[in-house]
Amino acid sequence: MTNFLVSNEAGKAGAAFAARVEDALNTAAPRIVELAAMPLPDEVTVRLVNPGALPVSTRVHFEVVGRRIAETLETEEQRATALKVAAEHGVAFGRFETLFWPLISAKAGFGATGVEVVVVPEMHKAARTSQRALVQTLGHELVHVAQDKWWPGVLPLWARQAVEVRLGLRARADVLPVPQVSEAHGMWVHRKLVAELGGVDDGFPGDPRPTLYVRFLRTLVKRLPMVPGPALYLRGQKFMAALDEAGGPLLVASVFDGEATIPTSAELDDPELWLTRHRAGVAANGTRP
Repeated sequence: MTNFLVSNEAGKAGAAFAARVEDALNTAAPRIVELAAMPLPDEVTVRLVNPGALPVSTRVHFEVVGRRIAETLETEEQRATALKVAAEHGVAFGRFETLFWPLISAKAGFGATGVEVVVVPEMHKAARTSQRALVQTLGHELVHVAQDKWWPGVLPLWARQAVEVRLGLRARADVLPVPQVSEAHGMWVHRKLVAELGGVDDGFPGDPRPTLYVRFLRTLVKRLPMVPGPALYLRGQKFMAALDEAGGPLLVASVFDGEATIPTSAELDDPELWLTRHRAGVAANGTRP
């Protein structure tokens, strides 16, 4: 049973929201463990923060990621590049969060003491989030926490690839679609949870509509080419469904055994390629074709 350490850093807004968050976490956690076939840590920190803390938490996340990547590199120049690339990611994502925080329902990332979940109560007030939608949202983030416990290299991998490309250690063509895989898995699991809660796909018919401002922002970001849209989450649904049909949740979870088992872009779009490689034992011995 996971113990959730809910920390209210959002003042009155957080105090009124904390009980809902704890209830949603305790509802979602056992279902995520079963549906994803992945354990959660014994303790998970959940921080309720004001909007201005979002970009700060993102910078901290990428600082941790940068240090972890730097520790694996050989030269001081390479390590400096790792820290620089990670910091650039932190700044870029932080700017987005400053502008569009009403669209960020929750996020999982590295904090000062390990992986944590960050939630903005003001966002959920504006989105008019129902309790079952909150279970869905936090359930999705708990999938990412479970991914990290399964393989602690998954959260830094996307940034590590960017560092390796910058250093000439990896060709751009060899970059693995880590965000698409991670988010597709989160969506695959949370959609099962949504169905159990009486919803359809990613929503609950009859729930209150968000405020007009939130609806405006949702429309706006769809028109911005630099913002990841629904395709980030939807691209891997065919892949997850194929693996689930072939071997159930444990086979889906095995995608996160290590870098060798993360699908390539071609495999993500054609699951049979990954299944063929898996059946041949390539994934099991830790090598890529």
